[in-house]
Amino acid sequence: SEERLAEEYPEGFSGIQLTERQEKELLATACLLHLRRQWRATQFQNIDRDSFSPPLMSEYHLRIKVGDSVHEATARLNDFDEILVTVLGEELIVSSESPLSSPLLEVNVSDVDVTIQCLERVGHNYKLVHHGTAFDVSVLSVAEAELIDYMPKKTEVESFQFVKAPMPGKIVEVFVTEGKEVTSTTPVCIIEAMKAQTILTPGCDGKVKKVFVEPGQFVQEDENLIELE
Repeated sequence: SEERLAEEYPEGFSGIQLTERQEKELLATACLLHLRRQWRATQFQNIDRDSFSPPLMSEYHLRIKVGDSVHEATARLNDFDEILVTVLGEELIVSSESPLSSPLLEVNVSDVDVTIQCLERVGHNYKLVHHGTAFDVSVLSVAEAELIDYMPKKTEVESFQFVKAPMPGKIVEVFVTEGKEVTSTTPVCIIEAMKAQTILTPGCDGKVKKVFVEPGQFVQEDENLIELE
């Protein structure tokens, strides 16, 4: 309920604060996921696909954005399923045998097994869930990131939006009611899928116009949960 949430988080809730180690796990996984997609695209474009092999020991300079935080990393490929990535001052060995299409990524980061959900992939943008909280992550080469910085910003023209279900699942709890003012980081509900719970936030400031769901309700992917204005 809203009352319980207010008692537990009197100064507001903006999602879990990752430890430095957990942040490294998230950044390293984003590097692996992004580079594997790039290497696969290169393989598909290669005329002689049977003889294609990824460019071993090539070094990639990457810029990773998580929310408002920006980090730079370097990565080298050992094979398609493993990279060496240096981020936040530490070199990590990152590997995973999970298919690129899998929404659940089983990753080993320097001998520590972690599980990260990938809710969405659009271009170089990802929505990754680590320790129950969804993070908007983008990964680009440093050169690409510097070019994008010079591009004109899009103007937001929509006066409302919907909070949608990122995957099929069950609504565990709803924290907002119609008419409530929310910020981009206000938790609006919790959805459970594959025994993992994810806290959903609006992604923009606004007011709750309509709540379509209630605790215990099962929803489908992309189903409208909450409407904002």
